[in-house]
Amino acid sequence: MQTSFDPSVLAELRTHIGDEAVGRVIAQFKIDVVRRLDLLPGLSGQDLARAAHALKGSALEVGAVAMAETARTLEQTGATLSSDAAASRIETLRRLVAVTFDALDQVVASRS
Repeated sequence: MQTSFDPSVLAELRTHIGDEAVGRVIAQFKIDVVRRLDLLPGLSGQDLARAAHALKGSALEVGAVAMAETARTLEQTGATLSSDAAASRIETLRRLVAVTFDALDQVVASRS
């Protein structure tokens, strides 16, 4: 699975807050995403859609556009998905998050 990552988002953020702060933003993003992902399997309906919306927003803040798009799809369909379909989409999102984290780790490493 390939990630679609927009490095210009972090570059712009870096101009406003600096390298060290961007590293902290990425670290906090990863913590928040893991926490939210862990909650998703227990949610359904509108709760699932709202949680996916929050993930989408977080992803856009760091330029993780593929992750945001996947979360957007879950947000739009989450309220009507069967539990099996929701589980499948959550697993797809989980795999994409792993790829996104790798891409963000590379960004941080390249600035060290």
